[in-house]
Amino acid sequence: MSNALTHRKVDGGLEKITAFLETKGGKPLSKPLQKRLDKIDFVDNLIRNGRSPKQIITFLQKRFPSEGISRATAYRIIKDAKYVYGSTNREDKEYWRSVLVDLIFDTRKRARLAGDIKTMAACDNNLFRALALDKDDPDLPDFGRIQPPIQVLQINKTFIEKYENILPADILKKVKKFKVPAKNEGS
Repeated sequence: MSNALTHRKVDGGLEKITAFLETKGGKPLSKPLQKRLDKIDFVDNLIRNGRSPKQIITFLQKRFPSEGISRATAYRIIKDAKYVYGSTNREDKEYWRSVLVDLIFDTRKRARLAGDIKTMAACDNNLFRALALDKDDPDLPDFGRIQPPIQVLQINKTFIEKYENILPADILKKVKKFKVPAKNEGS
C-alpha cells in the first residue's frame, strides 16, 4: 500500500464509523454505514489472518456477491479498513504495527504454552522494536534541557505611593528594594 493513503481525503461515513467504534456502539449506524462497517470489519479480519490483497479481493467478491464489488472498490475497502482500525495521521504504518503486535502476542502465547523460552524472548525483542521502545520519541521534549521561565516583576512608583500606608513594613522594605522605573515606564 502506498503513502498516498495518508493524504487521502476521508469521507464523513468513515468518520461516523470510527466514532461509532470509539464509543462502543453509541448512536446506531444507518443501514448503508452498517453494511460498509461489515465489509471493513471482514477485510480487517482477513488482513489479521495473513491474507494477501489478492486473496482479500476474492473473499470480498464471494462474501458480498449481490454488491458486485470490483477490484478498485475492494482496494478502497482495504484502505478504509486501514483507516478505521489504524491511526488517523499515519494509518498505514500504525495499522501494520497494530497487526504485528497482535501477531507477536499470539506467537508469544503459543511459545509460553509450549515452554519455548527462546521464542518468547524473540517475541519480546520484536515487540520492543515494533513499539519503538528502543528509540527516543521525537515528539517528547528533552526534559533535562527545560528551564523554568524567568518572571520579571515590575512595580511603578505610583503603586508604592498608593499602597504605602496599607502594606506591612517588612513587605514595603522588600518592594522598595526593587528597581523602580521612571514615571513613563511600566504600568
